[in-house]
Amino acid sequence: MELPDLEYAVLKQLERAAVTNNLAPVEYVKAVIFAPDTFSQANGQVTNTMKLKRHNIRQKYQARLEETYKKLSVVDQDLETVNQTM
Repeated sequence: MELPDLEYAVLKQLERAAVTNNLAPVEYVKAVIFAPDTFSQANGQVTNTMKLKRHNIRQKYQARLEETYKKLSVVDQDLETVNQTM
């Protein structure tokens, strides 16, 4: 299974769980991002005590994070437009 397919499948499961548990739409998980590589000391993403090196991870995945936030922003704007016309 490719990462985008996996991300979509997980997001759908989270959405079902949110509906089942009567969460408000604002509480829904809007996006998930899976890293293609395991975080390890060898790739500089964790310390020797296995703590995440958030700065290194953010740098490596910055483009993907920005792309995801941009997509979410467009969806939010579309929803605002729909709500205004109702």
